[in-house]
Amino acid sequence: MSNMNAVTIDRQTKTAYFGTGVLLGQAYWQLWCQGRFTIPAGLCPFVGIGGHTLGGGYGLLARKFGMLSDNVISMEVVTADGKVLHADSRLNRHLFWALRGAGNNNFGIVTNIRTKIHDVSYNLTLVHKKYELKYFREVFAWQKWVKSNPDRSATSDVLFDGDCVQMYVVITEIDQAKSFRIANDIHKRMPRNETIDIRNSFHFIEMVKYFAKVIDPLGREVNDSSLLGKGEQTAVFAKVKSYYTQRLTTDFEMKTMFKLMNEAPKGTFVLFEMQGGAIADFKSTDTAFFHRKANLFSVMIGYDTPDYSNSDEGVKWMKQFYDETKSLNSGYSFFNLADEDLDNWLQRYYGANSHNLKKIKKKYDPNNLFTYKQSIPLS
Repeated sequence: MSNMNAVTIDRQTKTAYFGTGVLLGQAYWQLWCQGRFTIPAGLCPFVGIGGHTLGGGYGLLARKFGMLSDNVISMEVVTADGKVLHADSRLNRHLFWALRGAGNNNFGIVTNIRTKIHDVSYNLTLVHKKYELKYFREVFAWQKWVKSNPDRSATSDVLFDGDCVQMYVVITEIDQAKSFRIANDIHKRMPRNETIDIRNSFHFIEMVKYFAKVIDPLGREVNDSSLLGKGEQTAVFAKVKSYYTQRLTTDFEMKTMFKLMNEAPKGTFVLFEMQGGAIADFKSTDTAFFHRKANLFSVMIGYDTPDYSNSDEGVKWMKQFYDETKSLNSGYSFFNLADEDLDNWLQRYYGANSHNLKKIKKKYDPNNLFTYKQSIPLS
């Protein structure tokens, strides 16, 4: 798939064609250089756009522009019988529906994706605050700001990572005065004892590099060359579990999380990601991506390390955090954060869309050629 890496941009229609082997970093760079455009995709520059889109595709701009799969206009797909099909809202529309949220190696091999692209020629505003872990409960007042349904130009994460807790807010607003009002609103809600307090404006491409360093297990700087997938990429052991939360956490639940964080082995993390905005403009059945309304934030519990040191301990802690916070768990998980340990994965990933997905699977792959541990079953 890595050789399917062509990017074609149409500035007039504000659309782009991507081969499914294109990495997100390559997509961001090409779009930026050819008109300061972007797509609402994820933060890791080394993830392929194909799998990311087909699983839904969450990113920092999702509250403003929707999931990446919501921005797809059409796809080219090779089905089990060797046919090359064009899928859009009119041609092979049921297949098109399924590919946007459940398309990962279930119905065929997607070779090309056409999406909307968005202007980001203006500066984006970043708020980054870092605190000692002992202030976690005060920092998690963040959830009340999330509950207030702030302007959809704002999105935010809270990250527990080792001995600290960090909050990030990105505001994609052309009006800089409005942008700083939103930034000051969240600033006023946070405790004043931060060890890092950044409020600044960046070009979008610089924001991509900034967050690529944040999520790198080794904390390496990301330059133009590495953004394009050039240079050395270190293999890591990584595992994640996820769920969506639909309400504010109770005091008891926060105490439980805080206790677990204080016991966390090196390499573990918990990422709370704001939901809502344009994601919730769609019904749960509009595409195969089911997770729309009512979600307040998502929770990703992870462990990564450049080697396999403490992997048993890290994975054990992840499962403990997942189990002991189950009262927050809505019963649904995000397929792009695939979890092979899930027993009821079909329901957790696809909810009420599971039945239709089985029917579409039977039509386009009746002999179950495209199969793996969590592929859509025929029945």
